[in-house]
Amino acid sequence: MIVIIVATMTLWIIHHNTSQYNDDNEHRSFPFCHQHPNPSFLLEHQALGYLKHHRRIDDVMIPSTVWQGGIHGVLYMAVRNEQLANVRETIRSLEDRFNHRYHYPWILLCPEGFSDSFISYTKHLASGPIYYGKVDLQAFITPPWVQHRVFLKKMTSWSNPKEHLDFTFHQLMRYQSGIFYHHPLFKSVDYIWKIDPGTSFSCNDMDDPFKTMQDNNKTYGFTVTQRQPQGDVSGKHIWKLTESFIKHHHHLSILPSNKTIMQSIMERYRGNDDSEDNDHGYSTCHFGSSIELMDMRFLKSAAYQYFFKYMDQTGAFFYEKFTDVAFRTLAIALFSNTADIQFLNEIGLEGNHHCPLDMDHSKKCACDYHGPDVFQPDSCTIQLLSQIDPNAIKNVTRFIRSRMDHP
Repeated sequence: MIVIIVATMTLWIIHHNTSQYNDDNEHRSFPFCHQHPNPSFLLEHQALGYLKHHRRIDDVMIPSTVWQGGIHGVLYMAVRNEQLANVRETIRSLEDRFNHRYHYPWILLCPEGFSDSFISYTKHLASGPIYYGKVDLQAFITPPWVQHRVFLKKMTSWSNPKEHLDFTFHQLMRYQSGIFYHHPLFKSVDYIWKIDPGTSFSCNDMDDPFKTMQDNNKTYGFTVTQRQPQGDVSGKHIWKLTESFIKHHHHLSILPSNKTIMQSIMERYRGNDDSEDNDHGYSTCHFGSSIELMDMRFLKSAAYQYFFKYMDQTGAFFYEKFTDVAFRTLAIALFSNTADIQFLNEIGLEGNHHCPLDMDHSKKCACDYHGPDVFQPDSCTIQLLSQIDPNAIKNVTRFIRSRMDHP
């Protein structure tokens, strides 16, 4: 959980004139969504629309000379000073396995600002430059329409509510969903490799995923997937809001479900087709948070921004267990063709998160194949690949069978 040194009153803003979080939200008007039709050049607080005060800009854009004419890709982490050990582990791991050959710059963002010791212990770890940016707290703190009492009431309906009690967790998920890429350090960036602090990599000689994304005109790249627990109340509420968005926003470029991953994330849990735990078949499958590769054009598209502001205005990032990857999965299901998604199978992640499901790539990895849940029959990865890349799923199936025959 990110710990922010901000006055308690700031973190717990309550706006008593907003309506309750209920079914009426699906018919509400969202005027802020119309204020900035072109979000490409807006800073964090400007992109949100409702914030009027201009902050002093301490961080500048990365000069194009950093990439020396190559792909404008960055390695990105949102961190806090207390995560120094995890950040050092991740930078060292990715530099050793990959970036020492490519020298892509790093962007680290921190809500409270970086301590001198944090910078001192990280600045020499990377082969390329590291940019230390401060999050715009105006954009990060809880928006005025979110009510603390409603948050507490909603929390009682969750399983393991203590895991999501801290407002700062929800603030981070909101920021990572639709705000972070408006930070000035991203202004000249084309592709983002977002990484969770503490992630370690297990494969040498990885291909350049930025080049893979650019050469194949991909919007989003993933390696791992996740699923919320079966019967999770929060997932049902999120899907209900998504259905409302689809119903009332036909003017946006919402693609037919047979052209996107929508059919995959709508499949029912196997063996539970009649279960009331599923709301209209929403499986709560989503991409994993360990790593994501994203095209900035998609993140700053009008449709993506509109969907974010719609969900933001409902309070879903605080009233539900709504993570940034869950939000992005739904956005991709609405606005991206399956052909726009890249399965980055060759990126190995330690801790049994992902082992490359390919014989050639597996030889370059220190990987334990007993752990990955892709071998499970209800794997979200298999479910999504069946639509994204049928050929890939054939190769994966062949590889899994070979591992089962020769463990």
